[in-house]
Amino acid sequence: MNYNIRGFVEVSFLDWAGAVCSILFLPNCNFRCPYCHNAELVLSPASVPRIPEAVIFPRLRQQKKWIEGVVITGGEPTLSPTLPDLLASLHKYGLKVKLDSNGSRPEVLEDMIKRGLVDYAVMDIKSPLEQAKMDAVTGINAPLEAIKASISIIKGSGLPHQFRTTFCPKFLTFDDLDRIGEAINGADVWTIQNFKNENTLDPTLNSVEPVEGKELLALRPRLESFVKRLQIIG
Repeated sequence: MNYNIRGFVEVSFLDWAGAVCSILFLPNCNFRCPYCHNAELVLSPASVPRIPEAVIFPRLRQQKKWIEGVVITGGEPTLSPTLPDLLASLHKYGLKVKLDSNGSRPEVLEDMIKRGLVDYAVMDIKSPLEQAKMDAVTGINAPLEAIKASISIIKGSGLPHQFRTTFCPKFLTFDDLDRIGEAINGADVWTIQNFKNENTLDPTLNSVEPVEGKELLALRPRLESFVKRLQIIG
């Protein structure tokens, strides 16, 4: 089957806490986040060569002894019509699946979880749950109600889960982080990562300076009560 895979990282020690993993990148996205670093997968996915399953799956079989799971990311994976088959195939190999999502398609997310095809759920939460803020960060008329539904689905799933926020000072303030924390209150893990002004979808962000890492780290006392574990990457 053609799973339309456009990127493959064979071994990563960084993308799944406590586990060695592989990463598969699927094309297309319905968001246009200005700071996105996978612009080709979003804007011109056809220009990114497809990697045949005949290349990927033999490598995954060979690495099963030390690869504990596979991260499915993009782009936005829930847009892929073959996503259920891909996740099922990975489980047949005895590999766990970490699914990254922007939360825009809660019905797909819920279906994958109910079918037992997801072992770890990750969702990017771009801004407070306010329409103007979310529109600015996603670059579209954001599906706010869908995003809210996805937060509830993930928190109520019983799965290990994580929410991620990129802090770009052009779009967010430190007070916005408090409101995001309130929206995901009680979640397992919240990762706040500093914006990087390189190779962004919107090239004008190359001139926007990230905040000092120590400024983000100083927010820990006021944000850590919202979730079970707070990670800040300055």
